[in-house]
Amino acid sequence: FYNSSALKNNKIGISDAIKTTLRNKVLLPYLGRTAEQKPATPTDIKLNGTTLTWSGNAAYYAIYKLEAGGKKAALLGTTTQKTYTLPTKGTYFISALTAVNEESEISDQIDYK
Repeated sequence: FYNSSALKNNKIGISDAIKTTLRNKVLLPYLGRTAEQKPATPTDIKLNGTTLTWSGNAAYYAIYKLEAGGKKAALLGTTTQKTYTLPTKGTYFISALTAVNEESEISDQIDYK
């Protein structure tokens, strides 16, 4: 058995280190033994106010925001819906995912200005 009181009490900063290291959301990679067919890339990306919508047929979708400089993107979240409320202005794109996290190619980008 392991005692978790060191994590809870945070006497030497273990909890703080974990929070700092794991602060960004990530998707678990597909770890299947067989090849999983990638889902179709989301299409018909539209923005109405702060609401992003798209078309697709997947188990769920990942929404990303392009970071400054355009070379990295941050995962904002996942949804089973074909709609997502954007938190801030920026450039966004979507990918479709299967139930076991096989990810599609990314969608076209859309700018929220």
